[in-house]
Amino acid sequence: MFCAPFVGMNHHTMNVMFGSEVFMNERIESFVWLFNIFLKSMGCKHPTTVMTNQGFSVTIAIKMVFLLARHRLCCWHIIEKSRKKIRALRTSEGFTKFFNGY
Repeated sequence: MFCAPFVGMNHHTMNVMFGSEVFMNERIESFVWLFNIFLKSMGCKHPTTVMTNQGFSVTIAIKMVFLLARHRLCCWHIIEKSRKKIRALRTSEGFTKFFNGY
């Protein structure tokens, strides 16, 4: 099962939990349904930015439903994947500093 939390930011720049959904699959149709339900619950106000992990289905669904939103990838997921996928590069001198943007 997959969890899809909807977290936003209020006018005090504090996190606000709008809701969450637990579902059985990661099909495009499931995300489209979920995003449309979210829009309905938010009075059809579209988010300006959507942050996710790098899932194919969720990326397509965002493009279909949140037409004006910018899709951004979660930094935590990028760093975690880099530890597994490019471990040799991460041990190179200076790479981690460059990778992290310092």
